Amino acid sequence: MPSGRPVRERRPGWYPPVVRRVPLILGLLLLLLAGAAATGWWYMAIGRHPFSGPFRHDFGEVAITGRAVTVEHTFSLRNRTDTPIVIENSRSGCGCAVAELSTDTVAPGESVEVRVALTLSNAGRKVTNVTLLLRDHDPLPLVVVATSIKETGLSASNDEVRLFPERTTPLLIFAEVQSTDEMPPPPEISATEGIDVTFVGWELLAPRRPEYKHAARWRGRTRVTLARETLDLDAHIRVELGDAEPLVVLAKLAHDAMHDPPTDRFPAESR
Repeated sequence: MPSGRPVRERRPGWYPPVVRRVPLILGLLLLLLAGAAATGWWYMAIGRHPFSGPFRHDFGEVAITGRAVTVEHTFSLRNRTDTPIVIENSRSGCGCAVAELSTDTVAPGESVEVRVALTLSNAGRKVTNVTLLLRDHDPLPLVVVATSIKETGLSASNDEVRLFPERTTPLLIFAEVQSTDEMPPPPEISATEGIDVTFVGWELLAPRRPEYKHAARWRGRTRVTLARETLDLDAHIRVELGDAEPLVVLAKLAHDAMHDPPTDRFPAESR
């Protein structure tokens, strides 16, 4: 039997108050989870280290002049614990990075200076680290980054070339050019008297990649002939190209009993 009370019509899209609060509750839960994740990341990446201070340094773009260039940065790390910290050793990620510490025992509240020297010889981005090995604590990595730029660089397949009298020996030279993909001009080559060098030509090994600061890499073929039976002790071949540091390759006299006679073929491997 009808009670006589009017029946309220619900509008489309209407939900009870409890249901309408669900998005708000979910949003608060997500914020709490994000905060917990951030706290966990901070503890894992920073909070577990007994030192405070920047652990990463970017040298930015570094111009290489000559064969190599060395850049330095000093990290200042403060002991934020209430006990002394002993640095037992340091380990470099590559031979190009060397660390020097001002002390190996750091008292509470005191700091240690870690000077890192990074040597760059090739164009491109370099990322490496120096890891401090701590007593009773996890290792602490210090990261250094640099983007080296080398306008023009020269290198050779060997530091010295062995020559047989009146025979031709192949020699490969390599050029790195930062600013263009155009073929370099023929290099200027001079040699000790009695050594004849013929430049054959360039071939492209790798194109330039400006986004990574990688230079175009070219391989040049030369043929070296010793026109006499003897050779001076300081005999050498000198190669010049643009503003690159001149390349000097030592020339030695080979002996049949010690070395196989050369062929006109160039080495199969490329650098």
